[in-house]
Amino acid sequence: MLRDRSEYFRGLLLVMAADGHLDERQKQLIEETGKRLGFEERYIRESIHNVLSNPFLNRQPPEFSNQDILHAFLMDSTRVAVADGQLHPREHDWLKAVAMRNGMREEVYEHLVQETCAECFQNPQTTLS
Repeated sequence: MLRDRSEYFRGLLLVMAADGHLDERQKQLIEETGKRLGFEERYIRESIHNVLSNPFLNRQPPEFSNQDILHAFLMDSTRVAVADGQLHPREHDWLKAVAMRNGMREEVYEHLVQETCAECFQNPQTTLS
């Protein structure tokens, strides 16, 4: 479970950074999730601050122990990605790589992302699960 929590948090950081821009709403969502996952506030803020410049950060898509965690991650990370008002192509490609690495079929992934994006744009104040 600790590995899944670490992968989840790392994955959220990487989707935020995928477009090369760190939006304040994205940072806020990741801070909230990091706290919920049990990480210390200082660690969360330093991780966010250093995500673009940390050469030691593993940039590979995260691997999760089961499909339920993958599903929750893809929903949360899509919400982070669109928090700045758009799903950037690099964010979409990175999320798709996560889904594929974890054995999700492409059509299932596309459906999940479309539904999550629609939910976010209908209710911009949506929080992470």
